[in-house]
Amino acid sequence: MHIGIDGSRCGEVNATGVERYSQLVLPELIRELTARGHRVTVYAKKNSKLFDGAHVRSANLRYLWTQIFLGTMTQRDKIDHLFVPSHVLPFFRPRHCTVFVHDVCWEDFSQAYSFWGRWYLRLTTGDAAINANILTHSKYTAERIKNIYGAKNVFIVSPAAMPIENVNKKYALPWKKPYLLYVGRIDKKKNISFLLRAFDGMLTRRTDLTHNLVLLGKGGYGEEEIMETIKKLNHKERIIFAGYVSDEVRDQAFREASGIVLPSVCEGTSLVLLEARTARVPFASSNCPPCIEVGGNRGIYTAADNLNTWEKALEKLIDNPLTPDPPFSRSWTDVAKEIADILITNKRTRRIL
Repeated sequence: MHIGIDGSRCGEVNATGVERYSQLVLPELIRELTARGHRVTVYAKKNSKLFDGAHVRSANLRYLWTQIFLGTMTQRDKIDHLFVPSHVLPFFRPRHCTVFVHDVCWEDFSQAYSFWGRWYLRLTTGDAAINANILTHSKYTAERIKNIYGAKNVFIVSPAAMPIENVNKKYALPWKKPYLLYVGRIDKKKNISFLLRAFDGMLTRRTDLTHNLVLLGKGGYGEEEIMETIKKLNHKERIIFAGYVSDEVRDQAFREASGIVLPSVCEGTSLVLLEARTARVPFASSNCPPCIEVGGNRGIYTAADNLNTWEKALEKLIDNPLTPDPPFSRSWTDVAKEIADILITNKRTRRIL
């Protein structure tokens, strides 16, 4: 088979979320497919060593890359099966396609998306539900996709954890211990304003605590609103927005944190909670089902919309931390093998409109 892969998300330097997922899984998937004797072509905005073993076509279009470049080139190259590791298929495409839909948070938390963003995701996910195989991370998200969009061919492919390296070199972290740590986009979907208010309320009640709250990640949708929230807090000096950092600094920040916090109102899964389990660091998370599914039994879970319970969860994380369950025995090679099996054995023919 000649298999095409959308590699457009791999070019992001400061990768998070679906970008990080693409960077982790695609090298393993290319190796797996070529080892089985299949021809692989990657379509990307620029070439990368992540695509070693595949033929690469690239074009750095600013707008409509998926619809103009990916769709056109996969048709021209007569691709047998197209794999898109993040959400959106081109409307003009090969006969057989598989797309990874990481979540449907635009349905559950619409205010975290622009009107056009929601419209486009609903349109393209509805199209994929009819005409392609859909992969997703969790049982919960799979059921949501089936119920909302009527999808039939939905496969659950659980993620692996990013390794938390125990490097010998020590980095001087630019903040003091003890601290609670958030890793991810500074985004409305991640419920950051709520977290800031809960942390501030806890410090107001618990004057004995010396903890800081450190947030690692680049800005996302609603960042301006989040920055307005912090201006109104009593303990804003104890909240540190450190921006996007290197993996080495991130890994050390994980190892030295008193606990990891994930207040998201919606997730498809959480690589951060898998990392917390790998680093054996206690965590407090919102109780959305995919977080519980991936976080295991030994975590602190609470409602994403209850400020009082989040204050108590942060307090419990500091006073009575739970060492999380060990991580799953699962590698990115395992993930790639499951995806390869689906690409090779499950063909879905697009409907002719």
